[in-house]
Amino acid sequence: MAGLAELTLQDFYPFLDKAVRILFILIAAFIATKLIHKWVPKIRCRIVEMMSQHAGGPIVELEKRAETLGGIFRKTVSVLIWVIALVMALSTAGFNIGPILAGAGVVGLAVGFGAQNLVRDVISGLFILLENQIRVNDVAIINGTGGLVEEINLRTTVLRSLDGVVHIFPNGTINSLSNMTREYSYYLFDIGV
Repeated sequence: MAGLAELTLQDFYPFLDKAVRILFILIAAFIATKLIHKWVPKIRCRIVEMMSQHAGGPIVELEKRAETLGGIFRKTVSVLIWVIALVMALSTAGFNIGPILAGAGVVGLAVGFGAQNLVRDVISGLFILLENQIRVNDVAIINGTGGLVEEINLRTTVLRSLDGVVHIFPNGTINSLSNMTREYSYYLFDIGV
């Protein structure tokens, strides 16, 4: 019993120091993520101005592209921030992160071979974004299904058809794509007389 009574605050100092550092890392990651989520939409107007000066074209089209790219950027940076925060927190807690990172590399390689469809979807998604084939709020026909493009992610494209059904297409399986609102759009009315 005498041994327990002799423990002081200084005996707990290393544990408290690590806990405070880990808490600081997680709070910093949370704040950085919130700032990214607020910052990206605010600079959309600036991005549209820059694209208008360099590429030209209708403002509506440029705003669609800026919104699509902004969403992808926001999600990617948020995931990257949290991965870095997790690695820093594990390192601060005393874990040797070298073997963890090496193991993650080996697991990544094994998953890469097993997840060829996932890799195909991501690469197809990158090409859809880079080639500016469709954007958020475009009306498109994908593999024979028409509707409004609600989301474009690196792996999937989300389309809402006229009857309200949400269709999710893996980007690697998109065989035919028709963008009905690229540069201009029109509607044909069939009126009986």
